[in-house]
Amino acid sequence: MLKPETRLLLVMEEFRKLDAVMPIQTAAAFLHIASASEDGTPVEMKKIQAALDLSSSSATRNVQALGVRTDDRKSGLDLVCTLPNPDDARSRCVQLTPKGRRVWKSIMRLME
Repeated sequence: MLKPETRLLLVMEEFRKLDAVMPIQTAAAFLHIASASEDGTPVEMKKIQAALDLSSSSATRNVQALGVRTDDRKSGLDLVCTLPNPDDARSRCVQLTPKGRRVWKSIMRLME
């Protein structure tokens, strides 16, 4: 059985495979979105912002980095997608893409 710190290093390596210079906030955003939406229910942006204690712009920037396009229109990681919030037309929700679900499952296997 692997020690917890070894597992953590393996998880960090999974993120490095996706993006060698991924900011910890972006990794934390992915982990929050994935754990909060395991049942497929989208997560509201304001809940991501509150859970990670981020400003609205930081939450948006981190979610965009995880999406198809970054805030500067470069290719993103395609781990999440945003969609309209059905309860509030002024806000967005986030859910995992198929690639994001695969990465989440891989991370969860490392944590076993």
